Amino acid sequence: MLDGVAPGVFDPLFYKAIATEGVIDPFRRLDGRVLIALDGTECFASRKIHCPRCSTRKRSDGGMEYFHAFLGASIVAPGHQQVLRLPPELIAPSGRRRETGL
Repeated sequence: MLDGVAPGVFDPLFYKAIATEGVIDPFRRLDGRVLIALDGTECFASRKIHCPRCSTRKRSDGGMEYFHAFLGASIVAPGHQQVLRLPPELIAPSGRRRETGL
């Protein structure tokens, strides 16, 4: 079963980590700017289990597949071996917005 917790419930933890004094400074480049790397991926797929926030796609056999996808973002810097993760953003079907919990 899908988790009943709102997708944004942990967002404050991400923001608290990057707001801590001195944490983001090593990532600043080019006049204090930061570089954010983005990547989209899927984290769930099923032909049977689904919820109102699921995206859908029709498979070649005519069946419907339900899935969750999200956009992941991290603050990165050239020459820096660590990254700072930002909260994932649920990619929802048009007209449906995620509950951020903020």
